[in-house]
Amino acid sequence: MKRYRTLPVVFGILRVHAFISVQTPTGDGALKPLTQFDTAFYVQSLLELHRQVCPVDKYSNLVVLRLSDEALLQTILPHIISDQTYKKTVSDRAELFHTYANDFYSCNFIPIDSLVHLNISAPLANTTRSIFFYPRWILKEFQHPSDVSFLISLRKGYAVLYDYGNTMEIQHWNFLSNQTLTIDPRAKAVPPPGELRDLHGYEIVLASPPFTRPAMVFDVYFLQQIVSRRNATLAIEDEITPRTTIVVVFSPKEYITPYYLPAFGRNFMAVQVPRAKPKPIFSILIDPFDRYTWYAFFLLILAMAITLSWFGAQLGTHHIVEIVLELIMMSLSGASRAYGGAFENRLITMFSLMGIVLISSYQSLVISYMSLIRYYPEINTYEDIQKKCLFENNAIVRDFEVRKYEPGHFPGYDRVCYLEHGRDNEHVSMSMFAVLANHSDDWIRFRMENYRYAGRKFYEYIQCYFVFPPNLRDLFQFYLQAIFESGIYDYFYNNKIRPKWHFERETFIKRTINLGDLTVLWYAYGFGTILSVLCYIAEITYFKLSQYKVVKK
Repeated sequence: MKRYRTLPVVFGILRVHAFISVQTPTGDGALKPLTQFDTAFYVQSLLELHRQVCPVDKYSNLVVLRLSDEALLQTILPHIISDQTYKKTVSDRAELFHTYANDFYSCNFIPIDSLVHLNISAPLANTTRSIFFYPRWILKEFQHPSDVSFLISLRKGYAVLYDYGNTMEIQHWNFLSNQTLTIDPRAKAVPPPGELRDLHGYEIVLASPPFTRPAMVFDVYFLQQIVSRRNATLAIEDEITPRTTIVVVFSPKEYITPYYLPAFGRNFMAVQVPRAKPKPIFSILIDPFDRYTWYAFFLLILAMAITLSWFGAQLGTHHIVEIVLELIMMSLSGASRAYGGAFENRLITMFSLMGIVLISSYQSLVISYMSLIRYYPEINTYEDIQKKCLFENNAIVRDFEVRKYEPGHFPGYDRVCYLEHGRDNEHVSMSMFAVLANHSDDWIRFRMENYRYAGRKFYEYIQCYFVFPPNLRDLFQFYLQAIFESGIYDYFYNNKIRPKWHFERETFIKRTINLGDLTVLWYAYGFGTILSVLCYIAEITYFKLSQYKVVKK
């Protein structure tokens, strides 16, 4: 395969008479001399047509599948190759021709001079910019066009016909209007055919499962705008059929195909996690300060207790545990024991001043938190999912490093998480799942009240369309770009679509605290009473045993 810097492709309908002469036998057996023909006319027309139909920013490469050695091709081809605007690839091997780039990003020029070469029509079924260059006499060998696969392929591209009567004609079949387009090569500007400007009633068929339509309404809205502006019709089917034109792809990673078009919106694998539960009412005693504040406070008390036990004048005569309890009592309600000495007085005075600031701030926060419902942290990060979630062991979950449980051992709804495909956001996804036959209103309500999407998503892709036939790709690309630039998609979902279900967790306590809410406090009170009695019994027992040992000595 050889690579050249440039080579254009020809499209359209062109009929011209060239000053071509060939060597033909005379009556005496001598050959007439070759007459010269003007190649500049053909080359300039073809270059201009190629430039307008195949802009260099979109079709920067020209692929030449050279299967002909005709004299006309040998005369024109060097002039076209000398153009430096496009890159060029020249090959004589048909089996290497079919590639994704050749189908959608290259203009393909295919000269043919024999019926043997007609077997290349199979790899050309998906091309959108192809031109066939062959002599007119080949047409006489064909039967009805519908019976010849080569002619069917020709209708998807462009055909340049020539003969030995010094004429050349370029033909293109518009599959939308069933008409042959004609371009005047003598015009200074050769306009492209523009066959997609009028679809002539062409039916665009969208394959969309019934359960996705209530949520994915923008896809239908998008196609309605196209058919209203391009003289087409729209049909929606439940399954993919030979009539299908466009398909919404939910998970591009599961399919391998070159016919994707990036669209609007996003698809992702969502993690459905339990909502955070409210904290018990006694949590207001702990929440005002974080754990590091409490750690620092108790370390301060321990350090002061050790210092006073060593250097205190009055408190130094007591056990260190008694000093710790005395410092805690000072923070809560004041001193309960006598203390003295310059060092001890100054140390306790500074501790009391700090306690005024600390405890007053603590009390203010406790009062403000009494009107709020406190919640445990939500599950959002991948680390949270690994620690707090249990997934049923199946083929999808095995791709992730998460904790699993075997089927038949359900651990409870407050611990189980699920993986599901999502579209755009949780509201749109729920609108799709809500219309499934096995999802009742009670299930939807239970799902919204008890589950949510975690902040961590997996396999997030931009929304894609599968478009076929390839000839319509340019049409959809044009309108998709218009949607991106205008921001219609975001406006449509923010103003046109209202979620049917919406969950807001309670923030403020709207009821009075009753006896049931204070049960934990009663438990704490009872536990404290029992602990006090046990400590009293332990102290009496220790005192009695100490006296017994002294008497025995």
